[in-house]
Amino acid sequence: MPKLPLSDARLAANRANAQRSTGPVSVEGKARSSANSRKHNLTGREVLLPSDDRDLYTSFIDTLFDELRPATALETELVQIIADSHWRLRRIRPVEESMFTLAPPPPPETAHDESRCIAVESETPPHIPPADLVDAGRVFLANSRAFANLALYEQRLLRTIKNATAELRQLQKEREAREKATLSLAVDYYRGHKMLDMPWDPASDGFDFSLEQLEAAARRECSRICVEHAKSCSFKREKFEKRYPPKAA
Repeated sequence: MPKLPLSDARLAANRANAQRSTGPVSVEGKARSSANSRKHNLTGREVLLPSDDRDLYTSFIDTLFDELRPATALETELVQIIADSHWRLRRIRPVEESMFTLAPPPPPETAHDESRCIAVESETPPHIPPADLVDAGRVFLANSRAFANLALYEQRLLRTIKNATAELRQLQKEREAREKATLSLAVDYYRGHKMLDMPWDPASDGFDFSLEQLEAAARRECSRICVEHAKSCSFKREKFEKRYPPKAA
């Protein structure tokens, strides 16, 4: 059966309902709406809670940045993801502990029928767990879904940290290999111009190094070659000086 066309009154009512369901309009309403997904702040975009110590967070972030040493914009983004995920991960344990402080639900009432009770003599009294463990067990049973979600958040954060760290290490490895190859080539240019007593500007050949950096790199390379040769000579001077004779005073 074909659908009947909507009346003018129904169309007007539908338009009115649509206007009323567009979400919060005021600034306060939009702020409350944006905060709905970060009550525990384990998955929201905002990292800091009002109760968090901003100075402690800043110190924590600075420590990770100093340790991971990002050098590009993408590496910086990955380090920020790692740091924020670690900060959220720190919050899970206190959240779990606070959940156990909730008032436990009352124990379920069970019908008592003396006619069905059978007295059993036993030399060992039944084990009765401490009251706090009993309360914790009741809280866990009453909130098992919340505890399961908490464990899920923890696994997601750990997976985020693992993936971001792996990507960061790979990017840094590739960048350092490129920088090493570029520096080695720039040192060769530097030595060649120095041998010919020709002035040279590294930027003229597309190198982003200063002459001081290239001079230091050249010294390190000479030191490395000398140490490798000394090691091959078992650090015996007479053998070493056959290749590197001492300079005359």
